[in-house]
Amino acid sequence: YTSYRPRNGPINSLDELLFVRGVNVANLYGNDTNRNGKLDPNEGAGGELERGWADYLTVYGHELNVDSTGQPRFYVNEADLATTNQQLAALVGQELADYAIAYRMYTTAAASTSTQNLGTASDLRTAVQASLGGTATARRQVKNSMLSLVGTQVTLPRPAGAPMNEPQKIVRCPLNNPETLKSLMPLLLDKITAKSNYELNPRINVNTCSPTLFAVLPGVTPELAASASSTRSTLDPASAEYKTGAWLHTKSEMPIDIFKNIETYITGSTRTYRIQSLGYFANGGPVARVEAVVDITDGHPRILYFRDLTELGAGLDVPRGE
Repeated sequence: YTSYRPRNGPINSLDELLFVRGVNVANLYGNDTNRNGKLDPNEGAGGELERGWADYLTVYGHELNVDSTGQPRFYVNEADLATTNQQLAALVGQELADYAIAYRMYTTAAASTSTQNLGTASDLRTAVQASLGGTATARRQVKNSMLSLVGTQVTLPRPAGAPMNEPQKIVRCPLNNPETLKSLMPLLLDKITAKSNYELNPRINVNTCSPTLFAVLPGVTPELAASASSTRSTLDPASAEYKTGAWLHTKSEMPIDIFKNIETYITGSTRTYRIQSLGYFANGGPVARVEAVVDITDGHPRILYFRDLTELGAGLDVPRGE
């Protein structure tokens, strides 16, 4: 082994893993030794393509906390509850906006199938208006996303002047209704955030990842991964469901509890792209091949990585002139 100095910083490319003792090209790139995404005759044509760890790892990723139009998402945990309620109502409707504020202000109630003392949307609106008209303060924040409200319910405070022995009303989250959840889910994921940071940790794009990568997400079985891979080929890439990954629940029928577990790890959009470019002369001569990773996050594409791959060969059949 040849000794080398440690970088003491982030890895710039997967190739740097080859400096780790025990890691070799077969581990990292499988049988696709020239990295062209297909099996060539000298790589065992007719067999199964295995891209090694490169199929599951990347050192590039960039995601901002913005919606599908590039605008910052609305932060549901703003301190000003009254303004938050108004802005949420404009996005998702008054009932869910009221519930989100009630969830932040009131005591949560244990899940129950009983309809006794069950409050209505009108009861919720009255209670929230009264609280916001006073000295309302938040007890808690919405965690992860608006989907964390699914399955919850809150206990409304007694109206002013009501006897102490009067039972308090309980209101269930509107998203507990499966049809309401499916209709609002793409909007909730696209337009609203529970995270205050503008830059997010890079996530897995569920619209392009392999079934194997699907199956390593918490709670995702091989059957769910196969169903998701089959479903996504039927989707409209321009839809909010596609861009947010909501289709995993709304179209592929992934249980909402599993979706909530993986939501923090997935996205439906990509901001970094790997490109391979081939240069050649039409009538023969040398061939040049380069690879680059480009980040388009800020609207001005920038090159994150560039490498000459000519030593690996053309990788593709090069058309030549007569």
